[in-house]
Amino acid sequence: MVPRWKVRLLGTLLVSVLILGTVKFLSQRDLDLKFFAQASEPKPCSKKEALRLSVYQVLFEYGIQVDWISGDSLSKTVRIPKDLAIVEPYTALVGRFKEEGGQLLRADSNPEGDVAVIEVGVQNEPLFALTLRKDSELNRVAGSIALIVRELHRANDALLEEFMSLDAQIGLAAFPGLNHTREVTSMAAESQHEVVVQIPFETTNGKVGDEYRLESNMTVKEIRKRVRRGIASVQGVVSVYIHIGGEANLDGALLEAILDETGKAELSLLVEREGPPDDCTLARKKGVACGVVHTFLDTIKEAPFIRQQLLHLAELASREGRAIGVCSAEDLTLRVLKNELPKLHKKGFKFVKLSEVVN
Repeated sequence: MVPRWKVRLLGTLLVSVLILGTVKFLSQRDLDLKFFAQASEPKPCSKKEALRLSVYQVLFEYGIQVDWISGDSLSKTVRIPKDLAIVEPYTALVGRFKEEGGQLLRADSNPEGDVAVIEVGVQNEPLFALTLRKDSELNRVAGSIALIVRELHRANDALLEEFMSLDAQIGLAAFPGLNHTREVTSMAAESQHEVVVQIPFETTNGKVGDEYRLESNMTVKEIRKRVRRGIASVQGVVSVYIHIGGEANLDGALLEAILDETGKAELSLLVEREGPPDDCTLARKKGVACGVVHTFLDTIKEAPFIRQQLLHLAELASREGRAIGVCSAEDLTLRVLKNELPKLHKKGFKFVKLSEVVN
């Protein structure tokens, strides 16, 4: 029979072994988890990788398309479209390479300025070479965008002047009959921006509207009279913008009355819908140029939303060749436009007058 003290000793040893084994297992488990956590995190980009990546970042910022780039990882040729001066991407590339810590082994252009070569290295070791070559058959224009700014009566002169100083043609949508409208049209004439008369069209709500407002219960004769009055009250107007509010329904007879007066004044029509009925199809049959608002930029007053709406508008312009957007004369919208318009200009988008995109 085994002595009792030996049994107790054996039990103690077994417990000790289990404790030590558990501690070792848990310690190893912590190490393993730490290792996998580190492995799952992306490693920082090396200097060479960052330099190679920066080539595409800069070129795409300037609207260079993938099929305009040829070559391999050591040597690339980039065709530069006729509407982009080589010096612009050249200067941006040189600046970015310096920021990323690359060495400029060569950076020069020919006397004509239609070919430029950049050779980049790291620690005196050549990394890659870029040749920028002008191509007169390529055109970078990504699309034409017309921006219409409305609710001008809510903005002070300083804010409106900032909108007009943007590097873009903008249309100013002015309500007829307001004292402020006269100031706006004068400012627009000085800055060579177009003016649109914004005529509201709303459902009948039992209240007496102003002398320019259109309502669905009005006769064709009254509609004609109010449209004529609205057009006459705004100097230098190029288009009639019918803003349909609430559940208003602009039927064919009322639309024809509006078109008749718009045509007589030799103006275009700007509408907020594509149908049915198709307002622009009817307008064109009557010989009136027409445009449809594709996007309202700032229905939600938040910068990320406004920015995304502007990018959506650019996407439409890229696909269709032209697009029309409407925004409010507000400080937040202005800040977003100031930040985003230069980026879209770089990509080849043109911000043009409304009269250039209606047809």
